[in-house]
Amino acid sequence: MTPRLFTFTAKADGTLNGYAKSWNAGPGAWERDRVELTSGDYNGDRRADAAVMYRHDEGVTSLHTSLAKTDGGFQAPVEEYRSGAGNWYASSSGIPVSGDADGDGREDILIMYNYATGATRTFTFSTGEDGTFGNPRRSWYAEPGTW
Repeated sequence: MTPRLFTFTAKADGTLNGYAKSWNAGPGAWERDRVELTSGDYNGDRRADAAVMYRHDEGVTSLHTSLAKTDGGFQAPVEEYRSGAGNWYASSSGIPVSGDADGDGREDILIMYNYATGATRTFTFSTGEDGTFGNPRRSWYAEPGTW
């Protein structure tokens, strides 16, 4: 099944309009069961953007963002980060969440990772002023067996 992104714009009365297709991955480009989605205002324009952590084979994970357009749709996703082979197994990751971790008014992405040793670490993808992400920063850490 080909992943697609649909938008339901809000009405003034709090209900939703019918959906509109915002983006289509195209046949064979992405597989739905490899996608973890989160959303937040990554570029500070007061519109919710979309971000996807995508699980590739051989321990490779990538982060893609789709910035919101003024019509309620989304731009095509841009790959912001890609781990090296064997460096990020999606099966060891939690679901990514968005929140303003550094207080700059833009949402960041945080994700927990469980190591084979039993240790757990939180990684933070901080946003730049243009809504792009750099490499993840190591954040909170729990010793093996404590979390």
